[in-house]
Amino acid sequence: MGLATARAFARAGAAVVLADLDRKAAERASEDLTDAGHRALGLGCDVAAEEQAAAMVDIMKQQPIGRLGAADEIADAVLWLCGPGAGFVIGTALPVDGGFTVH
Repeated sequence: MGLATARAFARAGAAVVLADLDRKAAERASEDLTDAGHRALGLGCDVAAEEQAAAMVDIMKQQPIGRLGAADEIADAVLWLCGPGAGFVIGTALPVDGGFTVH
């Protein structure tokens, strides 16, 4: 996911982890989000490097369900919100964060 998507999720109430090869850029983006009142963590990470990927796994274990969400899980929530099943849903945030918001 890109930064714009992370910002959208943060605005909707989700806690986000920003991982980038450029650690300082991830930290700056995270600071911007936290300064705006959102929960965000910026990390430098090269997922092609085994030890760095392992560190990300440790972060994922901090999620109440022990993992990060999959893209299709988030997409399912978005599709539901855009579909007729959510026709009576107005003005609410739907955290799709594995329980991290209430953690």
